[in-house]
Amino acid sequence: MKKRYLIILSLFLIISCLYTTRDSIPVLGYHNIVKDEEKEKISDRYTLSQSQFMEQMQYLYDHQYQTLTLDEFYECYTTNKQFPKKSIVLTFDDGYASINTIVKPILKQFNFQASCFVIGKHCIDDKEQFVKLKDMINDETISFYSHSYNLHRFFQYQKIIETLSFEQIEKDFDKNKVDHTYFAYPYGKSVKDIESIFERKQVKMAFSYNQFHNASKWDDIYHIPRYAIIDFMPMFYFQWIIK
Repeated sequence: MKKRYLIILSLFLIISCLYTTRDSIPVLGYHNIVKDEEKEKISDRYTLSQSQFMEQMQYLYDHQYQTLTLDEFYECYTTNKQFPKKSIVLTFDDGYASINTIVKPILKQFNFQASCFVIGKHCIDDKEQFVKLKDMINDETISFYSHSYNLHRFFQYQKIIETLSFEQIEKDFDKNKVDHTYFAYPYGKSVKDIESIFERKQVKMAFSYNQFHNASKWDDIYHIPRYAIIDFMPMFYFQWIIK
């Protein structure tokens, strides 16, 4: 299964090379990072071990990559300013507590910066695996933005966001205490014409998944592509993405 998945990803990546321009940048999408001994008990492909994540960040550092904040990325995207050479954007979805306990110390070690898209409901509930509102402090290492308040779930095998009216989706925005200046779609973009809500709510950019190419100024500002980083991704594949 993993081999087939990697073959499919490789084909998409080859195709993406045709769409990658000089003025483009890879945006990486992570989820949870756990200690190595914990990862041995977890089969979720979106959960990486600490050592795997450390290896990837060490590679970026050793090859002089710099990370951009979403504000810096937005500025380049919306002006004539080019993306800096060897620049990259790091994002994390869902708001796992590991963003502060594991990810942040590693990023600080390399002077990197990342943004975390948080599920607002989990910031105020009793689920210990997610970061809480009081611990979401924007600084030079981590910035926190919205992954919706409570739209990151399914209803009868369908994404809940696809079952709601625009009015209901907008109410989810209103209920959220997390900054939605930048927004990551739950499970990727799937609702047509949702851009009208973003405009009313002053969302600057929205991030998706699975377009399999670098982000460039040709991309829709409300459909920015990201590469999903998964646990069985070999290191050569990671290097290929960022190059």
